[in-house]
Amino acid sequence: MKKIFTPLLLFQTSLVFAQGGPGDYDASKIYSAGYGIVGLNASGMMESFDASGKRIPSNNQLIAGTKMLSDEFILGTVKLNGIEKPANLMVNFSLYNNQLFFKKDSLFLAFVNPVEEFTILMKENNINKIITFKSGYPAVGNNTDKSLYQVVSDGPKVQLLKYMYKVVQDKVSYNGPVQREWAYRENFYLYDVEKKTMTTIRPSVKSITKSNPMLSASVENYAARFKMKNEEDLVGWVASINDIVPAKKK
Repeated sequence: MKKIFTPLLLFQTSLVFAQGGPGDYDASKIYSAGYGIVGLNASGMMESFDASGKRIPSNNQLIAGTKMLSDEFILGTVKLNGIEKPANLMVNFSLYNNQLFFKKDSLFLAFVNPVEEFTILMKENNINKIITFKSGYPAVGNNTDKSLYQVVSDGPKVQLLKYMYKVVQDKVSYNGPVQREWAYRENFYLYDVEKKTMTTIRPSVKSITKSNPMLSASVENYAARFKMKNEEDLVGWVASINDIVPAKKK
């Protein structure tokens, strides 16, 4: 199910941004704070943002939509090498290459050092929500230990993780030209805290019992009461495993 993310700005910043847009910069220049000069469009798929960090739609775009998590850069906190950076960083997350970007003056840059964790405050389906992304999980599929996942549900036993990404697909309209657009995708993973293992799951009893036979009884008991068909059900089930009382459904 596609999530609708809109930024929620709770703070005011005293930073003054000059006019300008993203471009390609020398990746060899590194700030002592761990920032690197890597342009937002260094990987191609060009997009434009104004001085405040808001995306500028264009009829000349080769690909409709955006590869980013949000249409604009938003305030967040970032942790690199175990050190939390200033909370007034303006950041945005590329779902095309799983890379976090930040705004510095009139430039839109990437972090050279691996991002361990970042947190942003957004509105998800009209609900204010703190969203945390973390790396450091075991490699699975095409993902590495540097890949960033949204921590959907945390706990002492298991964690529910979501890997969000975007791909380019062709949209065919009747008697019209083929248009390329960004399409949202997501995969869910269950991380066993004690065993430090990752398994791919989907919100279905069959998927979970196949990938995690030891949890068959748990998911079957939960599904008998609450069903198992979407992300909300996965969150409730994981909470029950972690001995956290899930919120009652209406």
